[in-house]
Amino acid sequence: MRSCLSILIFIFLSSCAEVQTSGLRSPIREGLSSSGGQCTSATHEVRPQVLYGPDGRKDAYEVSSARELEWLKASALLVEQRSLSFTDQGVFKLKSFSYKALNNLCESEKFVNQRSAGFCSGFLVSEDILVTAGHCTFSPTFCETTKFVFGYAQTAFSETASLEVPEDQVYSCAQILKKQFGKGQDFAVIQLDRKVKGITPLDVLAQPITPRTPATVVGYPSGLPAKLTIGGEVISRSTTEYLMSLDTYEGSSGAAVIDHKTGGVVGILVRGEDDFVRTPKGCYVSNQCDGKNCKGESVFRIDQILGELPGANKINNINSPNSCNI
Repeated sequence: MRSCLSILIFIFLSSCAEVQTSGLRSPIREGLSSSGGQCTSATHEVRPQVLYGPDGRKDAYEVSSARELEWLKASALLVEQRSLSFTDQGVFKLKSFSYKALNNLCESEKFVNQRSAGFCSGFLVSEDILVTAGHCTFSPTFCETTKFVFGYAQTAFSETASLEVPEDQVYSCAQILKKQFGKGQDFAVIQLDRKVKGITPLDVLAQPITPRTPATVVGYPSGLPAKLTIGGEVISRSTTEYLMSLDTYEGSSGAAVIDHKTGGVVGILVRGEDDFVRTPKGCYVSNQCDGKNCKGESVFRIDQILGELPGANKINNINSPNSCNI
């Protein structure tokens, strides 16, 4: 189990251009491990995520559905303010790390040549309200030191995702309206410093969903460019959480989990199984779950906090305007 002491490693990494280590699985920010690193509290354990069956993660250029692309656009990458620099060209540049080097990945791993640039995911539910996992905001200086970046994505097969982000796609935290980490809850509701333009907020599903309901997750696994994964489903549910078969990784914490039929958010990805396993060659590959050796990924139910989401468009699972767009 990786300790929260690993935050010291990230303080060092933040001053380096590249990392060569097998022990660190993902960038880590002060106060917590990045989206699901193994930081624990007395009441809530946060663990990395994993694959269920074949790797179903897709880059933006692989997504053809207009509504699924809108879901990706509404997803934000959480980065430390010090990881952004403002250039002479009037854009922000993201500091990033080699996904392969951070995790000592084998060459066969998907996205092995992409760059990791953030520590958690989040999503827009109204014009200036963003939701993420509560443990992502664990740092006492979170609001002052975190930026929210929209549009970090690979939009063409022949191109890498640009690390230069227009100024109008980078937002700050005005205030944390509500957060909870522990006692069965893991969420944070954040008011951004201004209204987000050009992006449609995600709808929120007002009712719980049932086992075997198809689910989609949108976020930034391992801090990589935005990914959409279809093919997950509900395994079980409790009063506060779902267990789901979702292809997610560190950095996915705070990602929107969406009922694919209605297009409404049903929950917030909060924790799951270990990401990688070591091969005899010494490098790591994704941990593959066959449905027997993994219990599922934990998703905090968003219907438990509907009253905490000002301006959110709440839909039901029968009369949603998106229900016919399958």
